[in-house]
Amino acid sequence: MKRSLFLCLFPVLVPTSLNAFVQESRSTPDTKSAVSARQQSPNIFEPNNLVAWCIVPFDAANRTPAKRAMMLKGLGLTKVAYDWRAKHVASFEQEILEYKKHGLDYFAFWAEHDKAFELFRKHDLHPQIWQIVPSPKTGSQKQKVEAAGRQLLPLLKKVNAIGSKLGLYNHGGWGGEPDNMIAVCEW
Repeated sequence: MKRSLFLCLFPVLVPTSLNAFVQESRSTPDTKSAVSARQQSPNIFEPNNLVAWCIVPFDAANRTPAKRAMMLKGLGLTKVAYDWRAKHVASFEQEILEYKKHGLDYFAFWAEHDKAFELFRKHDLHPQIWQIVPSPKTGSQKQKVEAAGRQLLPLLKKVNAIGSKLGLYNHGGWGGEPDNMIAVCEW
């Protein structure tokens, strides 16, 4: 089975080239070289490198999908990572349609939901799927890595089936520690 996994360490507006930067700096043996590489890289905070994140559940104005898409377009943003709560399931498809209408890239989806995966197939979308790494409570480091990896395999199969990539999201606990996230990716 082809495994498509990557590591996510995200602020609210996510630089899409951050993953490449993390890989670049991790593979550079000397800190001065990593700093120099970062200084020579294009500005990762340029609008076309940013992804709007958490705008649905934390929208104090409770905008509709149409108003939210217009707001993002007005801000000059082109990519959206869709975070949601149970009350948003009914508007999943409308959100997709509004993003298409306004030329927004449905870049990522938080966690998983069968309705969303159904709609991704219907609309030929392949967003990254962002998931928190499980945090096993017992076992050696090696056992915890394997347990977390095995727990993610069913989702990874679903993600691969729709032609997307699975991103491991940093959100605290054992599974949020970057070294553990990397170990799970490598497993």
